[in-house]
Amino acid sequence: MFKKEIKFFIFVGILATLTDFVVYILLKNFLLIDLSKAIGFMSGALISYFGNRELTFSHATFKRGSFLRYAIVYILSMTLNIIVNKLTLTLLSNYEAHIIGAFFIATSSSVIFNFIGMKFFVFRKIR
Repeated sequence: MFKKEIKFFIFVGILATLTDFVVYILLKNFLLIDLSKAIGFMSGALISYFGNRELTFSHATFKRGSFLRYAIVYILSMTLNIIVNKLTLTLLSNYEAHIIGAFFIATSSSVIFNFIGMKFFVFRKIR
């Protein structure tokens, strides 16, 4: 069961991350970098909620409170993501690929947080 969850979580995560990245890159020249990152992150979060609900954790039907729990996890995760992105941009500012590097470091930090939050808080199996 756990291997299946990890595989689907990675698949859904790739789709969500690609959504996040594309939106972020498209908006970064028009909006503040933090706002662009937040909008990209939230776009990916929508993909993540439905994909993980249906595929990863097999909650094909809506469970009362799951979206609120998901929002809590993702607000905390987005905050972590933005802080890590900003810190990494500062640390890598002398490198040409600093935006892409910061994006992937920030995303990696929130991936671990998201899986733990979704497995044990959002989509937990109630017996």
